[in-house]
Amino acid sequence: FTSEKSFIPSKPLLKCQKNTVHYSIPYSNSVKIDVFDARGRLVAVLVDGFRNSGSHDVALSGKVGKGLYVFRLTAGRQKLITRQVMLK
Repeated sequence: FTSEKSFIPSKPLLKCQKNTVHYSIPYSNSVKIDVFDARGRLVAVLVDGFRNSGSHDVALSGKVGKGLYVFRLTAGRQKLITRQVMLK
């Protein structure tokens, strides 16, 4: 017998893998994920709206190319910023 429990962190989490952004939020809230290039220009808005608590995925396909990007997740009053090098 195997039991899977969903891990919901106490703070927002953001992780990029290949063509997907995975994020988790502890509470249902308004969420926005902005993507900036190395020069600070906004290149994409991946999420902009209300989301339920828990883990979510967003496809990156066609939204960013190769390069260094800054991802900013805003969930309510909390903000999380992470840098990511995209190779493909």
